[in-house]
Amino acid sequence: MTKPAIVCVDDETSILKSLKEELKNIFGNDYKIEIAEGAEEALELVAELLDNKCEIPLIISDYIMPDMKGDELLRRVHQLSPKTLKVMLTGQATIEGVANAIKYAKLYRYLAKPWQQEDLKLTVTEALNSYIQDKKISDQNAKLQLANQQLEGLNRQQAELIAELNQAERKYRGLFENALEGIFKLLLTDVISVQIAP
Repeated sequence: MTKPAIVCVDDETSILKSLKEELKNIFGNDYKIEIAEGAEEALELVAELLDNKCEIPLIISDYIMPDMKGDELLRRVHQLSPKTLKVMLTGQATIEGVANAIKYAKLYRYLAKPWQQEDLKLTVTEALNSYIQDKKISDQNAKLQLANQQLEGLNRQQAELIAELNQAERKYRGLFENALEGIFKLLLTDVISVQIAP
C-alpha cells in the first residue's frame, strides 16, 4: 500500500525545500512529501497521485504564484479530491482570496509566511488528525449503510417467508376443515345406512 501524500506548492524553490524538510522532520516516513513549483504542476501531480490510488490528505499552497492564485488552485484541487484538506501559506493573501478559498475549496487553515515551526507542526498535525477522523467516520458510515442494506434484505426475505407460511397455513387449514366436513358426512352416511339397513 502506498503512503499517503502531502502536496506542497510554492513558486519559490527555497521555501518548498524548507517546507519539505520540516514536514519530513515532523512526520518521518509516514507520508510522502510531494512538491510542485506552480499551480499547473500541482494539478498534474494531484491527478497523477489520484490515478495511482494515492491518498492526498493535505495540500499546502502559496497564494501568490505566477500561473494561478492559490485560492483558484485549491478550488480546482477540491473538485478533484474533495476530502483533501487545504492549507494556504502566504504573507500576501487578500481577504477576498482567503474568503474564496474558504467558500469554494473548504480551506482548512491559513498560515502566514514566514511560518513558525511550531505553528506549522500544530496546523499540519491537526489537519492530518482531522482527515483521519473524517475517514474513519466515513468508513464506519459506509459499513453501517451496508449493514442496513443487508438487514433490509433479510427483512424482505422474512416478510416473503411469513407470507408463504401464511398462505400454506390457509391452504392446509382449508384442506383440514374440508376433510373434517367430508369425514363427518361420510360417517353420518354410514350411520344412517346402518340404521336403515334391515
